[in-house]
Amino acid sequence: MQGYKGKTHDLYEWRFGDDLKYILVWTAENSTFEVQDGQGILLDHDCKDVNCYITTNKSLLNGRYEQFNAIVFHFGLLRQWLPRFLPKHRAPHQKYVFYSRLPSEDYPICSQTVDNYFNWTWSYKFASDIFNPFIEVRHINGTVVAPRSKVIWPKNSELSPAIFNNIDEVNTKTKAVMWLMSYCQPKATNLMSLKKLSTSLKDHDLSLDIYGCGNTPCPPGGCLELISRRYYFYLVFESSVTEDYLTEEVLMAYDNDAVPIIIGGGDCTKFLPDGSYISYQGLNEVQLAAIIAHTIKTPSKYREYFNWKSLYTINRVDQNKGFCKLCTLLNDYKKFASFSNYENFRNWWHHGPLRQKCLPKGAETYDEVLSYENISRAINVA
Repeated sequence: MQGYKGKTHDLYEWRFGDDLKYILVWTAENSTFEVQDGQGILLDHDCKDVNCYITTNKSLLNGRYEQFNAIVFHFGLLRQWLPRFLPKHRAPHQKYVFYSRLPSEDYPICSQTVDNYFNWTWSYKFASDIFNPFIEVRHINGTVVAPRSKVIWPKNSELSPAIFNNIDEVNTKTKAVMWLMSYCQPKATNLMSLKKLSTSLKDHDLSLDIYGCGNTPCPPGGCLELISRRYYFYLVFESSVTEDYLTEEVLMAYDNDAVPIIIGGGDCTKFLPDGSYISYQGLNEVQLAAIIAHTIKTPSKYREYFNWKSLYTINRVDQNKGFCKLCTLLNDYKKFASFSNYENFRNWWHHGPLRQKCLPKGAETYDEVLSYENISRAINVA
């Protein structure tokens, strides 16, 4: 039996067996977003279950949206969560899935429509039904270690000495900190931090070098080679200070034998090996510059930042990997048949006060903003 909006219905038993499960990725009208139709994504990722047909084609199944086992709503492709942009008919056996890789702190949802609307969630948040982070840390035995809400990392001193692809790469480093701008309109607060750090580094006869977006151009060999051969540290600006949020930007440092200095993002201890990075949180520019200078002058200290390589690998996670988990959930009769509902989804997505974020634009009425005071919770009843 499946409940929806207080009603109880019989499940469509014929959907289970050897037939395909149909997944519709819902997009806005005239959207250019495309996903590979069929089962290719599942096969490419060696998923446990592959009997799911994925599509963005709303005309499939004769345009009857209620025939899909699941509909995935891509937050980034829906500017407004209003009824006129959403399916007009919904079947009780379906699962509506919220999907987003955008930071909730900067992208709250103001419309009441989303409350009591989604059955499952798919995002970078640890509490998601389908947890799909940007990066993952694996033990050398293949076990996924992080990200997790609580990780016990071994002390740096307990790890083997650093192993470099080319030991000469450390010896060729002559410059302190590099930042490659990927977004040409950074936040004003980030620019202020850069200016202060640059000033503090000069006190140690060091510099912060910025490439891209009209600054110093990359050399013919490319900026990645430059990071690897010339720079001790790489500045990682996370776009948002959001819980559970850390993007693949940190790999610019890890993949190129530099130490990341991380500004913004979530709690790094949940994501990255202890002693493999410097977190800007809790430091001022003078303190950070002093740490950088001391580390450069102490080669043995610098090498310790790479001890994690003897035990872990850190890699990017494909955003489409979540389709594996979704297909498995659709094949799990008990979980599919269980009542699941995010009653106050807006608060689940964004825990902070939303009045200033949603007004004067975003919410249709002031009452909508007041309704955010409800405590959000996900209901899962077997």
